[in-house]
Amino acid sequence: MRYATARLESRLSPLGEDLGEGDPIAELQEALSRYSPVLDSARAFEAGRWQSEDLDVAVADSCPLPRSASETCVSLWDSTQDRGAASLAGRARFFAWSVSHATVVELASRQRVLECAEALRDRRRRGGSTIGLVLTNHDLALREVPERGELQVAARRLGAVMAASHRHDPQRLEALGRAVPTGRVAPWLSLSENAVLVVPRLSKLAHIAEMPQEIDGAAPCSFRAPPAR
Repeated sequence: MRYATARLESRLSPLGEDLGEGDPIAELQEALSRYSPVLDSARAFEAGRWQSEDLDVAVADSCPLPRSASETCVSLWDSTQDRGAASLAGRARFFAWSVSHATVVELASRQRVLECAEALRDRRRRGGSTIGLVLTNHDLALREVPERGELQVAARRLGAVMAASHRHDPQRLEALGRAVPTGRVAPWLSLSENAVLVVPRLSKLAHIAEMPQEIDGAAPCSFRAPPAR
């Protein structure tokens, strides 16, 4: 971000000279592309609610009493329980793809959880992986990130020079400049200390059947199908 900022600032200055080649924002986009799968999965998973013109979908930890005749509760993972509302349930799961296609791996100890999560994150970095995001219960607690202050400064400076240059935000960088959030990620989710949650890549949903094999192929992980909910 600093490099892209410096190049854009030099272009705005009458005395500056951009010594780089190519478009700085295009180069930034290419540099950030390696993080796109995990960021896309994280943003989709964290949202918890998705809307279209005729459908409002929200994830809940249980089925509450309907507030109106138009509200329907469907199982997140067990499609055999809602055949009468298959079309509606299918659309709801499509909107909530990051949750409805997620897999929970239950392990015997906290140490196995840490080893499994690290092994899956290593697999996620490989080309062609179906894995987008790996979370443990510890990851769901919002904690201060040591690098956040530095990222905020860099993002705000880049945002200012992009606005002055009439450039659009390539990767929602404005999120880095916001105040530190509080609370817990996905408050509707109860994840045990001995569980690992695996969220797929959006680009690999057509190959979602391959994700259990990829998880099971990581030595520290013992794959189990997600429980019906």
